[in-house]
Amino acid sequence: MALKSLFPVFVTARLAEARDFYVQHIGFHVVFEADWYVQLHGFRGDSFPAVQLAFMLPGVADQPAAMDRPKNQLNKLSGQGSAAPPDQNHAGV
Repeated sequence: MALKSLFPVFVTARLAEARDFYVQHIGFHVVFEADWYVQLHGFRGDSFPAVQLAFMLPGVADQPAAMDRPKNQLNKLSGQGSAAPPDQNHAGV
């Protein structure tokens, strides 16, 4: 089965930095933006599926509980421990 679409949602306090990185360096386009959420769309051609990414602030009222885990729990799952500064474990986003 071929991948037809992808739409991950990342929780970060650095919405503007995440948006700017994907827009300026990877060529994504903003399709929706609010003070708590940014949705981006990227398209690379017929042989590569369209990709949508979203970034949302932590602690949003309607956010699923699994997305608002404390950073130390997420770091334990990734095997990186909790010693890293905030947002250092998330590929610069």
